[in-house]
Amino acid sequence: MSNINWGDNVQRMQIEITWKQCLYNAIIAPFADVGSYPVFTEQSYGTRKCPLDVFVHGNLEQLDEKIVFLTVHDVGKTYLSFVDFANSPTFAPLIRQRAVFLHVSVPGQEPGAENFVGDFPSMEQLGNGLAQVMEKLNLRKCIAIGEGAGADIVCRFAMNFQQLVIGAVLVHCTSTTHGIIANIKELFANLLLDDGHMTNSAWNWLLVHKFGNHEMNEEQRNYVDAIKAGGMNEHNLSRYLYAFSHRDEFTDRLKGQLGKVDVLLVTGGKAPHNENVRHMFNHMTKPKTVLLVAEGVVDVVAESPEYVANSIVLLCQRHGIFSDVILPIVNQQNAEDLSASAEDHRKHNDVDYPATNLIFQA
Repeated sequence: MSNINWGDNVQRMQIEITWKQCLYNAIIAPFADVGSYPVFTEQSYGTRKCPLDVFVHGNLEQLDEKIVFLTVHDVGKTYLSFVDFANSPTFAPLIRQRAVFLHVSVPGQEPGAENFVGDFPSMEQLGNGLAQVMEKLNLRKCIAIGEGAGADIVCRFAMNFQQLVIGAVLVHCTSTTHGIIANIKELFANLLLDDGHMTNSAWNWLLVHKFGNHEMNEEQRNYVDAIKAGGMNEHNLSRYLYAFSHRDEFTDRLKGQLGKVDVLLVTGGKAPHNENVRHMFNHMTKPKTVLLVAEGVVDVVAESPEYVANSIVLLCQRHGIFSDVILPIVNQQNAEDLSASAEDHRKHNDVDYPATNLIFQA
């Protein structure tokens, strides 16, 4: 893997995460009338280990002096999607001067990876693994950014470790469970996914997860071919997809476990999960939650990186970070003024920002 181009100015390091997992359940009962005896459940727990590749974007030796952004990519993508995002004109100067990005690669998802062997961690376990990354790097606080399945991981991390998270940026995140276990055909697709096979149904679901059911353009139709050409290990992709499709719902946990964290929910106006994102927003602590809808786009990180980056900087400024950075959108305290500010900026400047629906409850 040493010949892989990981990205400009990005260092690769590996951190091993561990978790407790139930190894088996054994029902013990006499051979006589079982109904007349108590039934005991014996559980055995073991420690599971899994390496996480963390790609350091910036100067690792100066972490104590800089704000740390921790990113987790979507299923079907690699950490490089966030390298590109971090290299956007808004962020590039900040990285060099006052920020470091730690791009976490979900196990086996980096280009050219070998087949993942052993138990693949659940979304909850991956979220808890981010706390172990923080601990092993002696980090006290971060701003965590995730997209799609990566946003699910980041949200679980933020819920379980509020003390480590200044703010969470959740792109296309949904707190409800839905996906490929929708009918018998897709159930069989899941069984094959667990065995490390990407079926046609699984590829189709990935397309719907990414683009929705509307008519796709040529680039979107070629998305699967691009994944394969990019060196994605299909066996490992199926494991990540299986873990994501079998995630548990956490809507009821949001207010109680995420109430102290500033959260920016981001979605594209044409993204397939808009209603679920809004459902999640409606169950969150409003004084701490921001909703950004970039109209006219599907993949908001790829299509509107500048707008997302500006919004993240605004979130940072609530905590006195990057307070001297001047952005195109003025930070106001209500949804009407924010939306009007964005619209006014588009009318009087040559920059083509997408129309947005910003809900900022202060």
